[in-house]
Amino acid sequence: MKLKEFFSPGPRDDAARRLYVSVVKQARQPGFYLSCGVPDTTDGRFDMILLHAFLLLRRIKRDHDRTADLGQAFFDLMFADMDQNLREMGLGDLAVGKRVKGMAAAFYGRIQAYEDGLAGDETTLVDSLRRNLYRKTEPDDSQLSTVSDYMRREAARLDHMDTGRLLAGELDFGAAPAEPEKAPADTKKRRAREGKPGMTPPVPEFSRIVLTETLDEGGSSLDIEADESERSLLAERFGLAGLDSLTGALRLTPKEGRALVRLEGVFRAEIVQTCVVSHEPMEATLEGSFERLYDTSPEPADREDDGNFDIDAEDPPEAAPEGKIDVGEAVAEQLALEIDPFPRNPELSFADYSTDPDDGENIESRGGPFAALAKLRKKLK
Repeated sequence: MKLKEFFSPGPRDDAARRLYVSVVKQARQPGFYLSCGVPDTTDGRFDMILLHAFLLLRRIKRDHDRTADLGQAFFDLMFADMDQNLREMGLGDLAVGKRVKGMAAAFYGRIQAYEDGLAGDETTLVDSLRRNLYRKTEPDDSQLSTVSDYMRREAARLDHMDTGRLLAGELDFGAAPAEPEKAPADTKKRRAREGKPGMTPPVPEFSRIVLTETLDEGGSSLDIEADESERSLLAERFGLAGLDSLTGALRLTPKEGRALVRLEGVFRAEIVQTCVVSHEPMEATLEGSFERLYDTSPEPADREDDGNFDIDAEDPPEAAPEGKIDVGEAVAEQLALEIDPFPRNPELSFADYSTDPDDGENIESRGGPFAALAKLRKKLK
């Protein structure tokens, strides 16, 4: 699906599409990853898009009366594209809705952090970048300073940009940090192996393949558990400080002569995250249950996709090529849905900030930063 297909024709929608293309293009500049040490991963590229989206929306809000519709259209397009990328990365339909809500919550947290950073001194902005952009990575001082200077320069540049140009979809960022003269060989190989940014399928760190032909007619049950190596890889994939245990109890039942297979499962995980306020480790136990339906046909029927996403709609079957179902990956995806994308000790808080989606009305009423996002968050609930 192309980006333009997310919109019905109209100058506002076309302008939003052009702005989003400019944001993504700038976020993909190699210098951010090769020189500034931003993780060259799916999460790292996602965070670079959010950083540039923040810079644009910070400027858009200054002329709210003229740009409110454009800002909302940009939001809609950005999260519709995130939805599409998640599907192309291999997440099942059941997982996408919750993940998009989590991404929206993460974006809201970064908005407040970057607003506070730009309004404060250099230390405040650097701390915001260390916590939100680099996460578990340890950049050096020069890398943090480079990104901090870039953000301040681009914020000032956009402050002087004519609103009419934005309404026309025109957005020119300044020069991104330069690439090093010669990228390390291992980095080049990794970038070539990963392919197009934003479209990288996740490696099945916790893979447990079940062949549908081996299932009993009345269904088969199995228990699975991630070993230490698998837990370490999953922790890295999900941005966790640690994953101490992950187990699943599953049952697969053939339907319609094995053309369909229903997976029912429960899982339990003990995780460690880092509080975004105190940077202290936080332990948590996550439990959940889920169901999925798989289509084992050689050529599963295509699902009509009009670009609209309804979280309440019944999910279609997921394709199971060659009758292979990866129940380990299903458990891993379900774990990802339960992870708080913005972990915070409940006894700590940012001033005038809440990650609670129910606070949207208060945000809108007090005219806080990007009140339009509160409206979007309601749509995603």
